[in-house]
Amino acid sequence: MKRSATSYCSQNSRSFDATWIDVVRCIAVNAVVIHHWLFFNSYNSTVKPFNNLAEIIEDVGGTAVHLFFIVSGCGLTISYFTTINFSWESWALKRIVKIGIPYFVITLFTFCLAKAGHIVFPNSVTMNFSWRTLIAYLTFARNFCPSDFELNPTMWYMPVIVGLYVLFPLFIRILKNRGVLFLVVISLLLTYGSITFCLLFGYPVMHQSALPFFFVIEFTFGILIGYKIIFDPRIIKLFADKKALCFGLFFYGTSWMVKKSWILGGTYNDFLTALGLFFLAYPFCQWIIRCLSTKGEKIVKQVSKYSYLMYLIHGPLILFIIRPSLNEAGFLPLDSLLMVCLGFVFCIVVYFTARIISPIINFLNYTLLHPYR
Repeated sequence: MKRSATSYCSQNSRSFDATWIDVVRCIAVNAVVIHHWLFFNSYNSTVKPFNNLAEIIEDVGGTAVHLFFIVSGCGLTISYFTTINFSWESWALKRIVKIGIPYFVITLFTFCLAKAGHIVFPNSVTMNFSWRTLIAYLTFARNFCPSDFELNPTMWYMPVIVGLYVLFPLFIRILKNRGVLFLVVISLLLTYGSITFCLLFGYPVMHQSALPFFFVIEFTFGILIGYKIIFDPRIIKLFADKKALCFGLFFYGTSWMVKKSWILGGTYNDFLTALGLFFLAYPFCQWIIRCLSTKGEKIVKQVSKYSYLMYLIHGPLILFIIRPSLNEAGFLPLDSLLMVCLGFVFCIVVYFTARIISPIINFLNYTLLHPYR
């Protein structure tokens, strides 16, 4: 390493601005919410451009989930190298509580909501989920249980990100002891080796059944960005250049072409998608930061603060409250343009819902973490 974390903290701990991470989280969570809003609710229009617009927003919004893998790796790495007297035990405890408690609470809420929906809207919520389904979700095993996917399809992400968190100490050790190149090689081998292995042995390689290994290279890319922000910030500034947009369009376009032209393209193109999104998002975020007023920056930070809760709760709200209500009232399918507009309104609803339940989550987190502070 160029210098120790302690040395950095004491000499230059405030030399970087990570506001762009808040902007990325804000954009990504709202994009994913709108994607699922359009994905789970049927829409149609006699005006073909409106249908095309809704389909494009749905498809592009869904790819924003890859930004979460990058930002997670980046944020964890910055925290690791800027925390004085860093303790893996303390780090693990905080991660377990801050990630686990909201997830367990929302999962229990989702299960109860699904049970209630099956009674209130039997024609729309047709599946009566068993306790086995709940256990699969609470143990982060739902990606191995195809019959349980429908409780909350958005939750495929959780077993993956938890697995990547478990691998994070190993990646940091490799980075410190073997360097950047070795970490990249190992990450590429883990990612594409695991995907190929699963294809050969018949394991379904899709997001609903995803393994953490499928996204290691994206997570590692975030780790390297965080590392460069700390020890070589001049390189990260290059991402703000307008030329980065060209790289973004190239990688994102290449990902699209690989998916369209190769039968296995959708299996192997995720990292290309992630690169394209990052190179497009970073300069865009810098532009947003320059344009934001003080109030605007405060709003972005607030949305970023609640982004995790927003991700957790938006699925059950759509699946067991909004969609059944619209369906039973005979409103679906809605006009495509109206559905897109309502998607943005739904993002606001999800944000304020997250704010309302946040005190409960914070109380539980504080209660569990306080003895170890």
